[in-house]
Amino acid sequence: SGNSGDVLNFGIDRNNGSLFLSSPIDYETVHFVSLSVCTMNTAMPFQERCICVVVDIQNINDVTPQFIPNQVNIDLVETQGSLPDSDRLVTFTSFVDLDGFSSDSYTP
Repeated sequence: SGNSGDVLNFGIDRNNGSLFLSSPIDYETVHFVSLSVCTMNTAMPFQERCICVVVDIQNINDVTPQFIPNQVNIDLVETQGSLPDSDRLVTFTSFVDLDGFSSDSYTP
């Protein structure tokens, strides 16, 4: 199960029985795939055996986070000399990461 087309991402090596990934798979699209793997003989009597294999897809950080808002305007009055370290203009900690982590604090 997962998505019905996801089984197309897998193959089995006929020589050694190894299950392998035949094309890329993305966690944001599917979190797991359930496969039925069967073997059979052609001799008489015909025999078949199947097993269910569940493949859990692990997420990697492959999506670039996005700032919220996507633009910040700052009005700054000119200064003379240097600014103390405590004079913060803006702190960016508000973002959305489609890989699952988000922050919702933005300090102007």
